[in-house]
Order: sequence, then C-alpha cells, then structure tokens
Amino acid sequence: MQTTFSDVSDMNLVSPFNDSILKSDINNQIYKNSDVSNVNIVSPVNGSILNSNINKRLYTGKDQENNTFINTISIDNPIKKVYPGDFDPALCFVPKTLNATIHPLVSSFFSLGNDRIITRYKNLNPQVDVNVLKKCLEYNPKIYKWAASDLFNVIDSNGKRQMIVIESGSSPAGQCGMPLFNINNKRQNGYKHVIQTAFKEALKDADPSLGELAVVYDKATNEIEITGYAAAISEETKEHVWIVMLQDDVRYEQPIKWENQIMYIRDQEGVWHPIRACFKHMAHKPWTRFPLKSKTMVFNNIISCLAGGHNKAMASKSFNS
Repeated sequence: MQTTFSDVSDMNLVSPFNDSILKSDINNQIYKNSDVSNVNIVSPVNGSILNSNINKRLYTGKDQENNTFINTISIDNPIKKVYPGDFDPALCFVPKTLNATIHPLVSSFFSLGNDRIITRYKNLNPQVDVNVLKKCLEYNPKIYKWAASDLFNVIDSNGKRQMIVIESGSSPAGQCGMPLFNINNKRQNGYKHVIQTAFKEALKDADPSLGELAVVYDKATNEIEITGYAAAISEETKEHVWIVMLQDDVRYEQPIKWENQIMYIRDQEGVWHPIRACFKHMAHKPWTRFPLKSKTMVFNNIISCLAGGHNKAMASKSFNS
C-alpha cells in the first residue's frame, strides 16, 4: 500500500534499519511515496511505537469496497470516512489503556447517583443548601450538552484546601486514555456513553433531509480520540461518518464551507457533501470556523464556546503560572 505524508510534524518516524527516530526535518523526505509497512510510527500521544499491524490503519480511512485502509490524514488529504462496524479499540485508545484497570475509587464515583453525591458533599460542606445542589444536578442544559472541567487542588494562605475550576471545556479530550468503567461494554467504553446520552439527543434537532454526518477537529494529537467518536457515531446511527481535519494555516484551503447556513465538506474527489449534523472537537478558536446559527446541527453549539466553554485564555494563564 502506497501512501504519502506531506506533513508528518505530528508524528515521529522510526528507521526500519536501526530503530533510531528520524529527525523531523527529514521526515518529509525519506519516506515520501514509500511503503508505510516498512516504517514504525511513534504515537504522538505517549511516544510508544504502534504495532506494525495498525501502522497502516491509525492515520488512514477505510475503503468500503475493498476493505483496505487508504486516505491518509495529512495537509493534502485531510478527510476520511468510517462505517458501521469500524470501531476497533486498537485504533481508538492509546496502547496502555487497552489493558488498564480503573481505580476502584474512580469506578465507585461513576456509580454514584445524585442523591449520594449530594449526601457526601453535604457531609464535607455542612453550610450548603441541599435543595440548591439538587436543582443544579438535575438541570438539563438546552445547548451545552457535553462538558468537562479542569480542576486544581489548591490551598489558601489560611491553610484551607479546596478544588477550584480553571476551565470548562466544550470540546473535552481524554476518552482515549480512560480505562473501562463498564465491564459489559468492552469495546466502546465512554465513547458510546457520550454518543448515546448527549449527541444522539442533540441529533433529534437535525433535519434528516439536509445530508450526512461528520466529525470535525483541528488538533492532530486528538486523532485517536476523534476516530473513536466517529466510529461510535457510525455504530449508533448505522451510517457512514466523515472525519475532517482542519489546518490552522492561512495558506491551506479548508475542506469545509458554509452555504445558506449548511455545512459542506469536500471529499478527495473534490465533491462537496452537505452535512446535517457535525460533532465538533476544536482546540483553536472554533468561532472562526462555525457560525452562531446554522441549519447544520453543531455539537456542541458554538455559543457554548463563546459563553465560556472554551476559556483558553484563563486556562493558559493558570497552567503557565
């Protein structure tokens, strides 16, 4: 299988001759138009060498007709397609996660209901109003359906220790490194949970006649996780899902456009496809890529990013302090 890497800055190539990591400035040259089976790829997530049997697959898309993996994600070819049945844990989790065991304390926390969470919190913070806590936990947001937070365990000048919220994230990452928390769901783990409980509910607002489904992202190191979400969506909806990578480069013609509030994505043949629903996983100023209002259902809606769900300025100051 022949493949071309026009931009491999997000991965390191290991020489098949002496196992040394090739310098980034020659990555683009040595194996251009070469057989990728002769090259080991180092994971951009944890630095481990990916198994040879998935080297050909991790950065590629699947062709339904001949069941081979093609369409390398690169600056020249930033799109691929997944189909129902494509979910493969080896492609959707970092290697060390596949056989990891979740900590019992973390597992028990996931099994807590709202009443038990409130009771435990009340014991630690007697001054809180239980009714207010219950109202907060039962609240179902209209737009911001999927969120995460970065927390710091801090201590003030008086010796009081507490957790503070640094950032709420409207494009949470980390699913690919999460050990199984449901022993009965050995394949899709948290991917399936997010799609079934959040994305599928939002999908009800999409007009089925508008077009297809897509996952759009802009950070190469998130590709493992993006592949997992796209495959989980495909499994749940029983239809193919496009995976589209955007580049933060003004010289690059993006493979998406908006017409009449509808998103279109351009495939490898230059054909534009209308998208009825988009799973957005953006790290860099998503409001420059998505309109506030659209007929294409965007998950999470861009307004959740502007309202504080993408507060990278605050997070950057906190993490760099």
